Amino acid sequence: AAPKKKAAPKKKAASKKKTSMIKITQVKSGIGYQERQKKVLIADDTRMAREMAAELLRAAGYLVLVATDGEATLRAVRDEHPDLVILDLLMPKKTGFDVLRELRKGETTKDLPVLVMTGVHKKADEVMMVRKLGATGYVSKSNPPEHFLFRVQQILSPDGR
Repeated sequence: AAPKKKAAPKKKAASKKKTSMIKITQVKSGIGYQERQKKVLIADDTRMAREMAAELLRAAGYLVLVATDGEATLRAVRDEHPDLVILDLLMPKKTGFDVLRELRKGETTKDLPVLVMTGVHKKADEVMMVRKLGATGYVSKSNPPEHFLFRVQQILSPDGR
C-alpha cells in the first residue's frame, strides 16, 4: 500500500508542472495584456467645442486632457506627454499658431502629432500655412463628428499621419 501512496503525489506534481507551463505560455503570448490607452489633449478656449470633442473621444476609448489657452496647452504637453494634441488656433495667452511653432522647435515635441481644429481659418492659404508650421492634420469645427473622430483615429493608428 505504501508504494501506491507515493505514486499518487508524483502524478499530481506532474500535472501542476503542465499547468504552470501553460500559464507561462499565456503570459508570453500576451493574453491578459491591453494596449496603453492613448492620451489626447484638447486645446480650445470654447467650452462647447471642448466638451463635444472630449465626449466623442472618451466614448471612443481615449484618455482626454483639456487646456483652455495656449500657455496651459504647452504646460500640459510638457507635463502629461499626450499622444495627440487637438489644437484650436484662436486662443488667449498664446494662439494655436504660437503653440504649434513652439512645439515644432522642442526636441521632445517636434514630432508630436497635432490636429488643428478651427471654425475660423478655413481658407486654402490658411490651411496651407498651418501645414507649413508642422500640423499633422486639419479639421473644421463644422465637419460632422464622425469626420473628426476618423481623423483622430487615422493619426493615432500605428501607421498614422
